Amino acid sequence: MKGSSLFARCGRTVWSRLLALYPAAFRAAHGDEILELLDARWRDARRERGRLAALRFWWSNSVDLLHGILFERQAERMWMLRNAPAEAATSPSTGARGPKPSWTEELARDVRLGARRLRRSPGFTAIAVLLLALGIGANSSIFAVLYSVVLKPLPFPAAERLVDVYESNPSAEWDLFTFSHPNFLDQRERTVSFDGLAAYVESSFNLEMDGPARQLRAGLVTHDFYDVLGVEPVLGRTFTAEEDSYGRPRDVVLVGHDFWRDGLGGRRDVVGSTLRLDGTARTIVGVLPPGTFVLDAWQVVAPLQPNPDQHRDDHRLSVLGRVASGGTLEQAEADLDRIAADLAREHPATNTGFDTRLLPLRDTLVQEPVRDGLTLLMGAVLFVLLIATTNLANLLLVRTARRQREFAVSLALGAGRGRMVRQLFTEAMLLAALGGAAGLALAATSLRVLQATDAGLPRLDELSMGVVIVGFTVAVTCLTGLLAAALPSLVILRGSLRAALH
Repeated sequence: MKGSSLFARCGRTVWSRLLALYPAAFRAAHGDEILELLDARWRDARRERGRLAALRFWWSNSVDLLHGILFERQAERMWMLRNAPAEAATSPSTGARGPKPSWTEELARDVRLGARRLRRSPGFTAIAVLLLALGIGANSSIFAVLYSVVLKPLPFPAAERLVDVYESNPSAEWDLFTFSHPNFLDQRERTVSFDGLAAYVESSFNLEMDGPARQLRAGLVTHDFYDVLGVEPVLGRTFTAEEDSYGRPRDVVLVGHDFWRDGLGGRRDVVGSTLRLDGTARTIVGVLPPGTFVLDAWQVVAPLQPNPDQHRDDHRLSVLGRVASGGTLEQAEADLDRIAADLAREHPATNTGFDTRLLPLRDTLVQEPVRDGLTLLMGAVLFVLLIATTNLANLLLVRTARRQREFAVSLALGAGRGRMVRQLFTEAMLLAALGGAAGLALAATSLRVLQATDAGLPRLDELSMGVVIVGFTVAVTCLTGLLAAALPSLVILRGSLRAALH
């Protein structure tokens, strides 16, 4: 080293010997640069602070180089971290300035390093991934049920205007009661607050085809039932008012989508063919769409044909209504109460004391105990995930404590604490990503099992791992990784890591 003192030449010789212990690829890429950098900083220390400061600088960097050899030969990474804050790095061979690594390159480097570290600790990685898979999988599956059953909008246009209509008689302690045929027909004819009122009842038919007869789940509906719902058939049409007239032969039928697909082979020419139900040939006039209301539960649907002469004490019709656009639930209920009061005056023997009650269709499909139970269950699995996150944070904390000397070497060789914290967060996010992927697979499996067991929940046919569920899982996974890495990061930010070198 031209013009330098004997001490400086001895110092450079020591550094050169220490660098000789590093891998050849590292020496070729960084050896000259490290020596030039140490020489320059040694000269600055001697010029600005004297020989004693220069001696301390020489000793400190000699120890740093030695520890870089002992701790998994991470020197290359440490020196890259050391020079990262600079706007450009100087090439030892040409003196030219190279471009600063982009954030994507630095992120890819952190991910590769984190993956190597996790691969070297398979036991730790397996335990952490298992903890997260159980916690995230439980949250994803329960949220999928909560979303499909409670939160997901009903598959009808303007579904907020759909209501279930009940008769009520407080004096007789009848809170929610079905309609008689004549009461329903009078309400439908006189109301001015609804775009439509439709009635339906559950029924069954015996299907006579090849082989022994089998029973089909059926519904009897008024001709405007699907107009009120806002549902269009996928093939054919729905019923006409004439086909729904009382006394006319029930010779037409609609078929549900599942029955059309599984029982009738999904034929496009099924409209116009006949089914023999309860000994009567009925013409198929339409195929209903899947996944709406009770359509999948009903395999076939026939006209209801309300009887205007039936006794008003015979309450058996369930009634569905669509509130008029711009109207409110209160206004619609007041309108039906007015009609009920008129009917009480006209038919005091059967209608005295009756009024009406309206409930949003969503509330009757998913009743309060179901909503409360699913909400409580969601809170419970969130708590389980919190426990899993805490356990992962403890594992990372122990792992960080064992790596304090390694972090100390990184710090001594110029790595910033922020970069080390970022590396710790990268490792935590990799663990969370693995746990999230395993949890997503676990949730998908549990949903299939739940559908197969028919748990009695409404809208189970709509359960799926859709975009909302996957997005929720990704969000939970990211939050879990960030929270798990927060506590160990404090050790790096606030701990005296340099003391571990001594």
